[in-house]
Amino acid sequence: MKRLVLFLIFVSWTHSSRTSWVLVDDWSAGQPFDTAQWTFERGFLRNSEEQYYTGGAPDNFAVGPDGLRLIGRSERVANAAYKKGAVDWRRAKPEAQYTSASLVSVKAWRNAKIEIVASVRGGNGAWPAIWLRSPNRNGFGEIDLMEHLGREPETVHSTVHYGTSASDLKIITADRTIIGFQGKDITYSAEFTPEKIIINVNGEPMLEMDRRIRIGKIEPLQQSFQLVLNLALGGAWAGPIDVAALPATMTIKSIKVWEWLPSIGPEAAAILEE
Repeated sequence: MKRLVLFLIFVSWTHSSRTSWVLVDDWSAGQPFDTAQWTFERGFLRNSEEQYYTGGAPDNFAVGPDGLRLIGRSERVANAAYKKGAVDWRRAKPEAQYTSASLVSVKAWRNAKIEIVASVRGGNGAWPAIWLRSPNRNGFGEIDLMEHLGREPETVHSTVHYGTSASDLKIITADRTIIGFQGKDITYSAEFTPEKIIINVNGEPMLEMDRRIRIGKIEPLQQSFQLVLNLALGGAWAGPIDVAALPATMTIKSIKVWEWLPSIGPEAAAILEE
């Protein structure tokens, strides 16, 4: 009889689509940081940026009592992908003049709420970012919780990019002025359920949009997302680098992730406890 009751509850729960937030990752400064849960990027990668990601080298990534520190600095390193005569900018330079760090979560989440507390410091050309990227197998999707340009020291940007491909994108963006932004701990969060995407900064809404957008048969935002933490230098948007203002830093104080998971509800829980 109990199995039948549980089955009926399960069917009812499935049809009612009951879900709830479940905390699945909770890290803060002072706790051990499991680097096995992250991939450290390496090389010249995006946006014609001038930094070379060094794969988590100690000069560019450190774990300390204040948190995770990503460090962009003036430093000459060989480009492992260099090929003489290459047209691709990632391979055309024999060496880099700047280095930094970029981390990508091993895990990806289809529906989740992510909250990051971070502070940044950097002059012209610094471009720290906290963002979510999809595998882009069903169109292109990207959610930027935070981007900051050193040349705009008190401005934070949040953006959603989506489209059929990286070359055919629509962009929804917002920005906010925060006095004394550099060096201040700021809380960034993104919530993405099957129906919507919400980005908040310090608990206040930055942007909200419908996640169910379709372009023909493509649903670019209905994909799983990995979390990316990176500190870029230079590139088309960030502009020229002020070498005298280096090193630039982004310090991550905490990372929390909740997944939007099915909930069995109090009725089923009570039966299971009998």
